[in-house]
Order: sequence, then C-alpha cells, then structure tokens
Amino acid sequence: MLEELLEACRRNDLQRVQSLVTADPTLLTRQAATGETPLLTTLYHRSVETKSWLMAQRWPRTVFEAAAIDDVDRLREILALNRTAADTYSVDGWTPLHLAAFFGSAGAADLLLSHGADHRRIARNTVANTPLHAALAAKHLPLVKRLLDAGANPRIECEGYTPLAIAEAGGFEPGAALVRAALAREVMQ
Repeated sequence: MLEELLEACRRNDLQRVQSLVTADPTLLTRQAATGETPLLTTLYHRSVETKSWLMAQRWPRTVFEAAAIDDVDRLREILALNRTAADTYSVDGWTPLHLAAFFGSAGAADLLLSHGADHRRIARNTVANTPLHAALAAKHLPLVKRLLDAGANPRIECEGYTPLAIAEAGGFEPGAALVRAALAREVMQ
C-alpha cells in the first residue's frame, strides 16, 4: 500500500491519495526504504494539489517533513525532545537544514540554526552539497542571506561547484550578488 501511495503522490493523483489515506491513515507515518514519506514525495515531485491536501491532514510529522514545510511548531516540539535532531541525516541523505533551505522554509531554518544546526554539513547522497548550495539551487534569497549571515562558507566547493557557480549557472543573480558580497567581506577581513 505504501508504494502505491508514493506512486500516487509522484503522479499528483489526489483522488487516489485521498482514497488510500482514508482507508489507512497510518500510511502518512510510514517511509520507504529510500526514506521518502508521502509528504516528502509530493514535495520532491512538485505535486502541488496532493501536497496541499496532505498538509491539511494531521499526523506527527518527522523532523525532515517539518523542516521542509516550515512547520515550526512541530519542529520546536521535536527539538525540545531531541536537540540533536537538528543535525540528523534522513535516509536519503539530507539534514533538516538542507530541506528547509531547498524548500524555502525560513522559519524552520531560523529555528534549526538557533538550535545549533550545522550549516557546514554536506548531504550524504550523490548531490553532496551544503544547505547554502541547496538554497541557491532553489533560488530562495532569504535563505541564502540567513545562511551567509550564520557563517556559511561562500567558498566551499561541493562536487566541483562553489555557491557562486551554483547561483550563476541557475541565473540567480540576486543570490550571486549575496555570495559575491560575502566573498568581498572575507577579503576585507
């Protein structure tokens, strides 16, 4: 049933998702061997209608789901119970801060950083990037600024790409400008 639900989430088949979840609400708390949950699958595949419906449902979201969708209240609960959750890795290799950065979850990123989340962590997957790279790739300017203000390294190279290269390759000039400013500040110090 879980694989069927994940496939419906990938296809943005809202009617099938609703049918499966109504029949077995516990499916929302399960994850595939790859680490994907129904909610994360909708985010990864940009299944907008399904995402909206799933977000309206209630279940105890994981730290990764909470970070990705900017569920600051749930994230706060998790971090109160387990402060180290801010730097854990998902089965698919992301930290909560990577997911917050990529999906534009500013409140979650602020909370994670205030709880000591390490912005220098490199994803444990084939992308092997930092949260700064993720924010630049997804073109989330407020997250780029927050991460640079928190001390993210504007020079770090991951898989051959610097933050500036990511911004420039994506045509994200506002992000590139922030990285250039951070690089200039480094030179001045």
